[in-house]
Amino acid sequence: MLYSIVGALVIILDQAVKFWVADAIEYNSEIISFIPGVLSLVNIHNDGAAFSILAGGEARIYFIALTAIFTIAVIIALA
Repeated sequence: MLYSIVGALVIILDQAVKFWVADAIEYNSEIISFIPGVLSLVNIHNDGAAFSILAGGEARIYFIALTAIFTIAVIIALA
């Protein structure tokens, strides 16, 4: 139960920081440094998955197709 509470709090904190950054920091222009050289925030958008993997339309289509094939295979296997 404690893990669930901590997980929910981390998700809430993450979303609150994202909302604040989107509201307070202009897109792709300024960097707010909290601890110089250690922690700073900038408003940049990632159009791919983690670390811009699958950024761009062509790679995304292959990923969606592969996911659909895998999902169908799992459904057939479970049936």
